[in-house]
Order: sequence, then structure tokens, then C-alpha cells
Amino acid sequence: MRLVPWSAAILMCTLPGCAPSETGWQGKIESRDGVTVVHNPREPLHQGPVLELKEDLSIRGSETEEEQMFQDIRTLDVDPEGNIYVLDEGAADIKVFNGAGEYMRTIGRQGQGPGEFAFPIMVLVTPQTEILVHDMNQRALKILDREGNLLRQLSIADKFQFTGPRFMPGGRMVGSHLVPAQQPLAELKLFDGELEPLLTIVPRPVEPPPVLHYFAGNSMTGLRWNLNSRSEVVWGDFLEPEYVLHIHDVQGNLLRTIEREYDAIRITEADKEPLLRKMFGDNPPPPQWDIRIPDHYPPFSGISCDDSGRIYVKIYAQDGQEVGEAYDVFDAEGRYMAQVTLPVPLMVMRDDFLYTIMDNADGFREVKRFKMSWLQEF
Repeated sequence: MRLVPWSAAILMCTLPGCAPSETGWQGKIESRDGVTVVHNPREPLHQGPVLELKEDLSIRGSETEEEQMFQDIRTLDVDPEGNIYVLDEGAADIKVFNGAGEYMRTIGRQGQGPGEFAFPIMVLVTPQTEILVHDMNQRALKILDREGNLLRQLSIADKFQFTGPRFMPGGRMVGSHLVPAQQPLAELKLFDGELEPLLTIVPRPVEPPPVLHYFAGNSMTGLRWNLNSRSEVVWGDFLEPEYVLHIHDVQGNLLRTIEREYDAIRITEADKEPLLRKMFGDNPPPPQWDIRIPDHYPPFSGISCDDSGRIYVKIYAQDGQEVGEAYDVFDAEGRYMAQVTLPVPLMVMRDDFLYTIMDNADGFREVKRFKMSWLQEF
């Protein structure tokens, strides 16, 4: 393991063509049938630089210590003490580092037994400070203590394409899965601590194969969601034509809807060939598939939240391509505050630090931490 010293500050600015705002937020907030609706204009409140990122930690793994070597790191999470849990899909384990980047221990290993992983695809620190691992091959969620001891295991064998589990305070869980039927549904649900369904937050019909919506891919759905700092569910469906987010409380009740005016970016015939090449390489699309490319790029492609209440909605850049990491940033009330382009992938934000995984100049993946300093308060 090598630690890289602090680098020069990286300035994160809004997308080009903006000037500082001299007026207040231009949206409106109203109540519709008991639900708060936040309607946002096309332009954010702050239209100049809003944030500085300063790298303060880089973890490259070890070139000599086998247990500390990174094989294929994909996701991470951070506990309240700042310890970093790095999921290594290649090694089928979790490597744990303290806030100074020092190796602490390895959790799990390749295998089928208790505390072992067949094909882990996600690691998450729960509000109870337990470690949740989504093992796709074993069709299970494994919950461990921070030392790596298996506490319990929840089967997801009856939940096709189970995605994105998140624990709430009190033990409830939220996640989505497909319900096979003649007309399949993608359902975002609340579950109890044993993964028994409590209610469906939203069902969305999906078109089964051979139909393949280009932007939905194999998931067959445009549902994207996350938990905000109040453990409320923030979700949207990018296959819908409008830019709308919905916020539900821990009981599943709809509290707030966030709308933003936006100009859809048209997909031209010239755009379609590189899009298909991105999916299939130099091979032609399989003839048995009905590939659906819409007339416009979706209004967004992902949702993230930080522990200060901000909501980050990943969008397509002005030319329709996902160049860099472009985000609309909303405050905790749903007001459109800024539009930013990150120089690094956004993964975890905690205590004004951004944690991410990215390729270095040698092509190897490493963990990085950046200090976040806001130039505008919201």
C-alpha cells in the first residue's frame, strides 16, 4: 500500500456558459392533494463555481502483501469513524482501511460457506453499523459485523434482479426487483428486516425480451433511487418523459415531488451508431433483439445523496454524451441550486468528503478521498 500526498486543489464548476446569479431562486413550492410540489426552473440558483475538491488520500493497495493487493475493486462504503470498506470483486473479499489509509483487515474470501462470498457486487455500511454484502451468485444478502463475522443471511432467490438494498434506521429495508408475469413489473418496495415485503412504493411495467430499451439495458427498467439524509426514499424513472423525482417517508407515504423544467436533448441518426458501438463493440446487435433507442436522451441517469441533505441527479451533458460526471444539485427541500461537472466518479459522500474509485495513470484502480469545500452555502 502507498499513500499519495495531497494534490493541488481541483475546482469543480458549473457547466460552461453561466454567469453569477443576482436573483433568488425562481421556482415555486405548492401543495397538491397534501403533497408538497417543488417546481424548479431550467436554470439553478447558483451559476458560478460552487465547490472545490482537494484530494487528501489515495490507496493503491499493496504490490507485495497479497492480502492487501487490489484485483478488481468496484464499490466502497465508509462507516461513521471514517473506516473505508473496499469491495474487491476479483478477490471476493472486502479490504478495510482506516481514515489514514492504513490497512486494517480483510473480511471474507472466495467460497460458499458462512462469511464467504461467491460473487459479491455491493458493500454497504448499515445505520446499525453492520456490513451488508450483496452476493449475486448465492442470491443472498449477507449481514456481518465490522470484524467480518456473519450475523445473518437473507435469501433473495425469489426476487428476480434484486437491486440496490438499503437499510433504514429501525431495521426496515428498501429495494427493487422484477416481478415476472405476462406483463412484467419493476417494483420498488419497502421490506421488514427479514426481507418480507411491507408495501410497494411504485410499480413500473417493463417490456420483456426480445425488447431492449437502450438506456435501461438488462435491468429493463428506468427506476433509479436512493436514501437521503433523513432516510427517505428518493426515486425517479428516467424512461418517463418528464424530469420528476419523488420522496417517500420511512412508512412509504409520498411527501414531496421535485420537478425541473429542462430541454430534452435529441438523439440524431448520427448518434445511434456510436451508441450501439458502445453497447456491442464492433459486433452488430444480435438479430433476435429489438433494440429501442428513443428520440431523446433521458432526463437523468442516476440519483445520489449526501449526509447534508443534498440530492445529486446525474444528467447527460449538453451534447448528449456522458462526458465527465455532470450533476444537477438540489438542496434538502428540493430546490435546484447548481449544475456541476465532477472530475471524478461520485460514489460516497460523508462528513464533507467524497470517496471514489478511479483508474490511475498506470491503468490500475485505486481508492481516493477528496475534501469538499462549498463556495456557496445551501
